Amino acid sequence: MTNYNDGKWHSWAGGDRPIHCNSIIEAIYVTDLGVKMDLRSPAGDLLWDSAFLFRVVEEHKELREFWVLQCDHTKEVLQVAEGTPMSFLVREVLE
Repeated sequence: MTNYNDGKWHSWAGGDRPIHCNSIIEAIYVTDLGVKMDLRSPAGDLLWDSAFLFRVVEEHKELREFWVLQCDHTKEVLQVAEGTPMSFLVREVLE
């Protein structure tokens, strides 16, 4: 499987969008009239059914979240099911 989030230019011949719709890409289209169009946009704003070149300049990453519980006697933190008594929700932070 191709990693399109590598910052390199990729040619696209049309088909289903291969990256997250909120990833920011730069794209180059050449129209039927030979006009070159450059753009920078979220991937979900583009029509992926035509041919163009693109590269991902800002990959969208979904933040993870999960419920944890700290054991009093061992101080170990365990991932548990939502709603477990005394548990709390942890959300990932990206810089």
